[in-house]
Amino acid sequence: MSPSNDSILDAVLQYAGRGWHLVPLRRVRKRWQPYLKTGPDHEAASNDPARIKQWHKLYPGCAWAVACGEPGGPVVIDVDRHSPEADGVESLKALVEQHPELEAAFRSAPCARTPGGGRHYYFAAPADGSLRGAVGLRPGLDVLGKGRLAVLPPSRREDGRYEWERPPAGKLPPLPPVLVQLLDDQKSGRPKAQAPAGEAAADGNGSGKIHEGQRNVALTRLAGRLRRNGLGEEEIYAALEQTNAQRCVPPLPADEVRSIAHSVAKYPSGRELEVDTPSVAVVKCLADVEPQPVRWLWNGRIPLGKLTLLVGDPGLGKSFLSLDIVARTTRGLPWPDDPDSGPPIGDVLLLNAEDDPADTIRPRLDAAGADVRRVHILEGVNHIDPETLKPTFFLFNLVRDLDALEGELKKRPETRLVVIDPVSAFLGAADSHNNAEVRGLLAPLSALAGRYGVALVIISHLNKNAALQAIYRAMGSLAFPAAARTAWLVVRDQDDETRRLLLCLKNNLAVEPPGLAFRITRGAVDWLPGPVTMTADAALAVKNDKGGHKPGPEPEARSQAVEWLRELLKDGPLESARVKDEGKAAGYTWRTLHRAKDVLGIQPYREQFGGKWMWKLPEGPALSCQPPEGTENLASWHDRQNPRKNSDSEPGTIGTCQDNLSWHDSGNPPPGTPPAGPAASGKAPPEPAPGTPPAEEQERLPSSGSTLNL
Repeated sequence: MSPSNDSILDAVLQYAGRGWHLVPLRRVRKRWQPYLKTGPDHEAASNDPARIKQWHKLYPGCAWAVACGEPGGPVVIDVDRHSPEADGVESLKALVEQHPELEAAFRSAPCARTPGGGRHYYFAAPADGSLRGAVGLRPGLDVLGKGRLAVLPPSRREDGRYEWERPPAGKLPPLPPVLVQLLDDQKSGRPKAQAPAGEAAADGNGSGKIHEGQRNVALTRLAGRLRRNGLGEEEIYAALEQTNAQRCVPPLPADEVRSIAHSVAKYPSGRELEVDTPSVAVVKCLADVEPQPVRWLWNGRIPLGKLTLLVGDPGLGKSFLSLDIVARTTRGLPWPDDPDSGPPIGDVLLLNAEDDPADTIRPRLDAAGADVRRVHILEGVNHIDPETLKPTFFLFNLVRDLDALEGELKKRPETRLVVIDPVSAFLGAADSHNNAEVRGLLAPLSALAGRYGVALVIISHLNKNAALQAIYRAMGSLAFPAAARTAWLVVRDQDDETRRLLLCLKNNLAVEPPGLAFRITRGAVDWLPGPVTMTADAALAVKNDKGGHKPGPEPEARSQAVEWLRELLKDGPLESARVKDEGKAAGYTWRTLHRAKDVLGIQPYREQFGGKWMWKLPEGPALSCQPPEGTENLASWHDRQNPRKNSDSEPGTIGTCQDNLSWHDSGNPPPGTPPAGPAASGKAPPEPAPGTPPAEEQERLPSSGSTLNL
């Protein structure tokens, strides 16, 4: 039987009465995380009953942990069961066999059982607070001192609850002298008696020697902890370099240490790296999966429990359209393409960073006929200062505040729709053009929509690259249209300036429905009768032709690409494949990036034979070729003057300059150059369809007629 909320508070107040300093916790991606910014030694932890009651009220259902190593509090012997290679129970048995006097101490010490089958043994912390961090005694057997937290019963996680086997009664027993001696040996670097070399050093924290076979693991763990604390690559490298020199026997080569720092620094700051425990596959047999039909808010267009993307240029009515959908959801009004059916009536949660609720959103909803009692605007979040307990208002951040969004969905179980307009305003420090960051953000957001069965509509703008297919025109990373199960384009009808088209970009869940047309009339959406058969690609191609835009890199786009590429490479070289992916996400074609590369004097290279191609900014000013006056195409001239085998070149380019100048990808041949390919036989090459990317792009695009299933 689960303990009640009051009984949990009673237990926590008893811990505080013992003088233990406590912290409220939450689970984030199966990791414990304090609700508060507690400081490196958890200085904000408290044993004040009034403060603990306030936290209990602010964070209902939270777990609780004790700050270890504080005078008057505990140090905890953490016995984990990660794997057969790091089984703390077996390590503890071996330690007791080696030091029989420990058996009585562990049999009498307060002991809590963890959901994973491990144990926490509680002993009194040294009065001087000298025991710091987590000291590894054996594999899976750690001593948690100052700066570490131990989760207390009756806290619960997804696989079970923490429970006392022997609850504390009276004063905590002191650490056994044998353990004190072993810990002193760790600090002084003396080898442990009869312990395998390097065993205590598998954790990069202590001061013992790290022997061959453990060096990479220990330094990677240390780097992971430093990255979680917000350190950058150079700071991590400096710490690893010192540890390597002082503790590794023999020290690792400097380039290996640098490689560890560089690899770990690529993870987002604060992320819990999976370097301490082996991964275990989670597999489900499809025979155990009950088939279910897709549920729809708007049949065939907006699914429930999934992500829908709505994109278009500014000022075309995306927000009007979203509020029309909101109004129909709050009233159950029929959809424009199916007058016999409407959405399930429900509440709506709005995140809107561009429109004022009083003079814009409310009047538009009134004009659309919404039941505004069912519409709620998430304006931001309050973060509680752990010292003053006063709230500070922050704008909502999808990276940081997803728990707050989930809390609102729990409070309003009738919510059917969440609209985020525009999504770029709620990304915080996340890079909207970084594919990995965006996918890492959208995955938990999509999972949240699935858990609560709400339709999640995110709104974005188009990028400026008219040469791309419509599916690639969403601003930011390709991860946005890839994560969406349905995606829609709003575009102006080029034959009628007042008419807007809603056209399908992708639909992974149903046959693509025809487009629809609407106008904005008297502050509301006025749907026009009849389907629209034009595709999104065709609509954008017509728009580009009428606007005078031609596919291909214009000088302005090239200049923008130069600045973008300089910024991308300012911190060091990157693989050319990574540059290509990042560039596509930012809206630049591969040909444009090669031209930007030439302007900057970037020379692709391989670090070793057969290795990956790398791009790196030159250390000095960019070099350029000096062709004869009147030459119209630098690339073709340079390739004729400096021939080289293509096998020595990066794929997709012509060759490397013999005189160590920048490379050039050939574009259009200069006057007088003999034609090649179809032109040589007198047959004109077929004209590409409007919106067709260059050949370099086509190798990664789906074939015509295929379904883009991302």
